[in-house]
Amino acid sequence: MDYQVQVEGSDLILCVAAPPSLRLQPGQAVSLVVAPAACVPLTEGDM
Repeated sequence: MDYQVQVEGSDLILCVAAPPSLRLQPGQAVSLVVAPAACVPLTEGDM
């Protein structure tokens, strides 16, 4: 399932995927966890 999730307190909207067994309702609060190993640091030149 693909979802659009608005980050609380900002205009940022993330596109996220979840297993089909997870059914979320519009406006339902969710938590996001990202493994540090999955993160890529950006330098000033990358922006």
